Amino acid sequence: MEACADDDKSELKEAADEVEKEVDEHEKEDEKEEKDEKEREAQDHMTPVQEKLAGAFMKKKAEEEREAYRVRLRRAYDVGMEMQRKGLLPPTRPALDRQVDNMMEFDDKAFEAFKRSVASAQGSQVKNASDVGLNVGITEEVEQTTSKTSGKINAETLAALWGE
Repeated sequence: MEACADDDKSELKEAADEVEKEVDEHEKEDEKEEKDEKEREAQDHMTPVQEKLAGAFMKKKAEEEREAYRVRLRRAYDVGMEMQRKGLLPPTRPALDRQVDNMMEFDDKAFEAFKRSVASAQGSQVKNASDVGLNVGITEEVEQTTSKTSGKINAETLAALWGE
């Protein structure tokens, strides 16, 4: 019986905590709305000088935000091009653009971490083999013999290749 009572108490306590959180959230929202309303009222009662100053301030702030965006975009393209040089990204423009779009969504810390990981990554070392014309252990006789057999390999041809 006591276990049921304890369970009921804990459920009631949890429900009360949830209700309290919701009330706190609504109070915060109301305070924010009141603050926003006061700011709007203050802007409505500005003198012409204050309006000019506020306008100049807003222009300057918008310009700084645009410049910050340009810098972030430039840095993202630099990292993307570094990824292409290292072979971590296909060397196409659409692939670079997609990667830059993804990097622009990073916050500053995530971008710096990603940049460091790209800088420390080693590029893919894809090497293509080519025939340099060196056939160690094969003499001209054997080459002539193999061309005569027209691709059929038998015991004599193999023995000739190994010099026996």
